[in-house]
Amino acid sequence: MSSRRPKRFFAVLSLVLRASGVFAGSFYLHIHPFYAYLMCVNLLTFIAYGFDKRQAVTHHLRVPEVVLHCLALFGGSPAALAAQIIFRHKTRKISFRAVFIGIICLQAAAAWLYWAQR
Repeated sequence: MSSRRPKRFFAVLSLVLRASGVFAGSFYLHIHPFYAYLMCVNLLTFIAYGFDKRQAVTHHLRVPEVVLHCLALFGGSPAALAAQIIFRHKTRKISFRAVFIGIICLQAAAAWLYWAQR
């Protein structure tokens, strides 16, 4: 892992794991790709929060906050909320919480607009 570019490393790793999970879920398990994506991104988000908590405790290289926010933004917000509660991680930092709440509000508004037009 490159300690000079952790954002790029974790972003690429996240993208590769999501794509692999969607392919595996769609092809092998015959799950609709959208649902396979949601399952994969939520699992990956939960693992990323747990890994970041472990790294914080052991004082090693952390997962950048922007990667955690992107995982939440792209569908992993339920797992991010669960991981924050279970791991007691990223609950005190006000700036992180403000962005996370903004992501939740944005997703709620998008869902409302989607269902309002149906």
